[in-house]
Amino acid sequence: MFIKAGEKIPVQALIQGVIVASGNDATVALAEHVAGSDTGFVSLMNIAAQQLHLQHSHFTNPPGLPGPAHTSSAQDLATIAQQLITRFPTLYTGYRQKWFSYNHVRQPNRNRLLWLDPSVDGLKTGHTSTAGYCLVASAQRQKMRLISVVLGAHSDAERNAASQQLLNYGFRFFHTVK
Repeated sequence: MFIKAGEKIPVQALIQGVIVASGNDATVALAEHVAGSDTGFVSLMNIAAQQLHLQHSHFTNPPGLPGPAHTSSAQDLATIAQQLITRFPTLYTGYRQKWFSYNHVRQPNRNRLLWLDPSVDGLKTGHTSTAGYCLVASAQRQKMRLISVVLGAHSDAERNAASQQLLNYGFRFFHTVK
């Protein structure tokens, strides 16, 4: 988000900065606001992971930067996504936002599927040298919602193509049963 130390920023702008612009600075600012420190927020993240019964996740920093003990799995990320969508639907609508402007800088959402597939309405991209290009995507066609998780892709284009293939496969070969 290109925020400056000591700058007062509305919480909603920080949330948009995290969701749309993947702003690590916004993530840290929110963590400090919520828990008083990065460390305090990481403790809350790990408590939430236990409550959600995430079997393969342990967090060491709010933005998800690489570290030997910072781990997660595709299944755990899908669980987090499903919980976000169902428990916080108002917040979830922000994940379809394509652009975010702050500090005179206009940034696109890194989730390119928002431009390619009208059924895609979120979720979150990520990239580090350790994890590669990652994307947790969600789409709804008719009354069926699917979540795809792609980890370790070699490029932005590869993660988008793999995510689109997973979603298309799911919508083509599966159906919702009550």
